[in-house]
Amino acid sequence: MGPARGRSSTREDALRAATRNLRDLARQSAWQRALGYLQAMPDENLRPNVFSFGAALSACERGSQWLSALLLLQDMDHRSVQRDVISCSAAISACEKSAAWQSALVLVQTMTSSEIRCDVVCLGAAVAALAAGSEWSRALHMARQMEEASVPPNVVAYGSALKACELSRGWKQALALLREMEDRQVPPNAICFNSTISACEKSARWEWALEVLWQMQVRRLPADVISYSAASSACEKCAQWQWSLHLLDDMLHLRIEPDSYTYASSISEYQLYGCVNDCLDWERLLKETYDFEETRVLIDQYPDGSPTESGAQLPTRANILAQLGGWLVAGAQPGDVLVFVFAGHGCQAKWGR
Repeated sequence: MGPARGRSSTREDALRAATRNLRDLARQSAWQRALGYLQAMPDENLRPNVFSFGAALSACERGSQWLSALLLLQDMDHRSVQRDVISCSAAISACEKSAAWQSALVLVQTMTSSEIRCDVVCLGAAVAALAAGSEWSRALHMARQMEEASVPPNVVAYGSALKACELSRGWKQALALLREMEDRQVPPNAICFNSTISACEKSARWEWALEVLWQMQVRRLPADVISYSAASSACEKCAQWQWSLHLLDDMLHLRIEPDSYTYASSISEYQLYGCVNDCLDWERLLKETYDFEETRVLIDQYPDGSPTESGAQLPTRANILAQLGGWLVAGAQPGDVLVFVFAGHGCQAKWGR
């Protein structure tokens, strides 16, 4: 009996060593090597167990290989290796990374029928898979199912549900979920806040977008260009250009580099109307109050949105210089009064070639 126990102990040691090697490959995201290693184990008289399969599934999950992960689960069944929540969660996470939401749902249903209790990681990954596949209503429904199953959603599950709200323009649901996180003492991260701001932006709820951004700052979470761009876009959609400019100034003060979308939101056609009105008011003042005989105005378009009559009226660099040097000062005599007014918005931007 002694030699038999020795052989058994040696085989168990070899199996543990093989599992450690598989975990190392998983950490390297070397899923192909992990699958090859797992398949070669029987040649070494090693029978893969649930831990070996779990390590190989983790490698597939890290490599976003959802189909290989599903085949591994089938291989487990073929070898009579009992699935557990860890192996199933890894397969669901692989589906999530590839937006294979149908397979993720089938796995959850299989776990339920096999009496494998789904934990927060497993269901959170399923919610994320649904959100990644743009199945917004299903994602929200599954998030609610987590509560019914007495599985408290974590920040990942909430983040996925909030992403679903963003994509479906569900700004009210997003705000409710954010409040629910506070009530359940699940601290929202920057991703949760950004999804909520974007949900408000897509529904043109600029007041709520600013409120959520402010709440983000109160919690000292690092707002980034995504946060400010979404809030600025919400303001632009509602013609709140003063707030857009304030947000742009805030970004520059915090040394957050604005992107081209943020600049476009802050300096859009809504803002240009104020500049156009300034120019037309100056023309009216000079003619009606100070009896100027001739004035010239270069503008992009009129306040009603109609374009200028010709290209010569556009405030381009060439047109401005031509009017200054060729018309305004031409024939000027001592005692004449010449007036030049510029109205516009400006901002700082990096020079790019």
